[in-house]
Amino acid sequence: AGFERRRPARKPFPEHLPRERVVIEAPAACYCCGSDRIVKMGEDITETLEVIPRQWKVIQTVREKFTCRQCEKISQPPAPFHPTP
Repeated sequence: AGFERRRPARKPFPEHLPRERVVIEAPAACYCCGSDRIVKMGEDITETLEVIPRQWKVIQTVREKFTCRQCEKISQPPAPFHPTP
C-alpha cells in the first residue's frame, strides 16, 4: 500500500491581524547552469505569528520560484530558520 502524506491540520491566522510581507531576493541566474533566462513560476508563502507587546502581527515570508528556460530546472532561495518547523 502506498504512503500518503497528510497536510497539517493547522488553521490559517485570522484575516484581521496586520500582515508584513518580506520578500527574499530572487536569483538573477539559474543555480544549475548559470543561464539568465529564468521565469517566475510561483511562490511559497510562510506565515509566522510574531508577538509585539500588546500587539500581534503576521509576517509573510515569500520565496519566489523560478524556472530556467535553458535547462528547465526550478530555482528557489532556501527557507529562513523558523523556531517551530
